[in-house]
Amino acid sequence: MKTQLSTSNRKSITQTWNMLVNINKKNLNYYIPTSIEEYSKIEKLEAHFKINSQLWILRENTKIAVNEITKRIYDAFVPKGVICYKTVYAALKKELEVEISNRDKDPTCKREFADALECIEHFVDGEVSHFDFYYAVEGLELKDLDKVSRGNVEILVFNQGMCDQMTTDYFGETYTQNSKEVASKQDFFNNNFLNRLCIKSTAFGDYDTANKQAYRQVRELINYFRYILCLYWHNRVTDKLIKINLSSEACSNKENIIIKRICDSTIFLASGRGRKPLQNFLIDKNLLEDLLFNGFLDDFFKIINASTQTQLEGCILTAIYWIGEAQNENDLDVSFLKYWTALECIFTGSEQPTKALAKGVATLNAFSGYEFIRVEDLNKTYKSMTKLYGKRSDIIHRGMNYLANQVIIEADISEMCRYTAWSIYSLFHLRSDGYTDMQAVGIKINELFLKWDGKLS
Repeated sequence: MKTQLSTSNRKSITQTWNMLVNINKKNLNYYIPTSIEEYSKIEKLEAHFKINSQLWILRENTKIAVNEITKRIYDAFVPKGVICYKTVYAALKKELEVEISNRDKDPTCKREFADALECIEHFVDGEVSHFDFYYAVEGLELKDLDKVSRGNVEILVFNQGMCDQMTTDYFGETYTQNSKEVASKQDFFNNNFLNRLCIKSTAFGDYDTANKQAYRQVRELINYFRYILCLYWHNRVTDKLIKINLSSEACSNKENIIIKRICDSTIFLASGRGRKPLQNFLIDKNLLEDLLFNGFLDDFFKIINASTQTQLEGCILTAIYWIGEAQNENDLDVSFLKYWTALECIFTGSEQPTKALAKGVATLNAFSGYEFIRVEDLNKTYKSMTKLYGKRSDIIHRGMNYLANQVIIEADISEMCRYTAWSIYSLFHLRSDGYTDMQAVGIKINELFLKWDGKLS
């Protein structure tokens, strides 16, 4: 990777670099403890350089200068979005330590910033790579399928061969198989991954950047399947039969309650399923084919694998995120609000929110190409959405809730789930028709709305 520094930036950084490595000004830039008592007063996380086995603590003006150089260099790296600020800071810190250490030993041993910048670029290059991240997942299951693979994302069962290969890769080809350290790592792979369904996400960048990208891709895929649950089984969404989560986030404990009757101190013990899902979302060849051709799964993979998204594609991802979070939510009030968040990212614009949402849901789902709503039911849908929006306002602005006030019922959740899933599906269809921005979608909705002869009241 290379930096593209402007002339003014390069001049400014060079001046600051010369100030930071100037041994004659070290007491102005750094505090150098010389006794055990002085060392004991230093905070462990205090910004410092290690210079010839000594700690040089950065003074406030030096911290600001180092951060300013780091930011300028970070902003100059191309391509963007591949490295994080922390990597550039580590590279710069390393070169400052080397330069100051050399000058502290021999004041005549000097290096220009341009040479240090080449070393920084080389350091960053060494941090950038392709990474495979494996996440164990609960709630999904493959049947008669070895894997589902599209681009940078793959769903697979982590088998024994993969566990053995991971051990070999971890220790290298010449490791001693009978050592305790090897056995410990084998136990780690076997206990946490063996025969479990995993999502593998491949990402490019330094470790932190790749990690964030991979996690985002995995979460987006999980929320896609939650969205499909809403699309196919919205009538049973409140049954909470299927919950898809990363294993680290899955709720697996059953509910145990102790009840004491006060009048006679009788103790009752009650148990329930808690938040544990009752079944997995089973993906077989037939369902996979249906998702690829009818569920826009191929389109979805293209969106998450792309380096950039159109405005409409970004809206699809945001809506899928919120519908996925809503489907996975156990609290009905919170779930209800999350469905509304998904709809609001699609339909809210310059209009009053209630009208924009009611009009958008009714119109898009009647005329987008699938006719989820019959034309003769447009008025009914419009009024239903207006009423549901009123309940949303009761929850947010008046503090009302499901348990105390029965402001919503389970049928409201199913209705919100259905309308949200249909709206996202309609966006996929509009994307396949060539739409790329939400302004064009809004114009389309307004055109269709004006053609409708029904009267809203």
